[in-house]
Amino acid sequence: MTTSDLLAERNSTHGDFESNALISQMLKEIFHESDGWSKLTYPQKEALDMIALKVSRILSGNSDFADHWDDIIGYASLGRGVQLVDHYAEVDKGLTELIESTPAVKPVPNWRKLYGGKEPALRNDLAGDTRRQGRGRAKASPRT
Repeated sequence: MTTSDLLAERNSTHGDFESNALISQMLKEIFHESDGWSKLTYPQKEALDMIALKVSRILSGNSDFADHWDDIIGYASLGRGVQLVDHYAEVDKGLTELIESTPAVKPVPNWRKLYGGKEPALRNDLAGDTRRQGRGRAKASPRT
């Protein structure tokens, strides 16, 4: 792949470089001038700078490109000091335990089989409740 091919490919996912640079640098200026910036660790600062770059790519390029979003998650976890592999292993373990401890749920019967392929007429199928009319509201009974 030539440099021109690579730049054309990146332009379709990342957007125009000048637009990207403008958005990224503006976000970074906001970050760097905030009161909390000096309190951050170097890894937190770098994570935010990289997140600014990824946000600029979302705004300049293809916002549906999954790598942009995945990279933000990755850099946020690094800024937090969490390694995703360990974090997701714990989440996966918890979900597995939850699924294994949940009693099996019986599937809902297929209404097409039950009603011969036709949608059931609701007012006739409510266990003999003949008061139900139209959109499910009960018709008032005349008082005697």
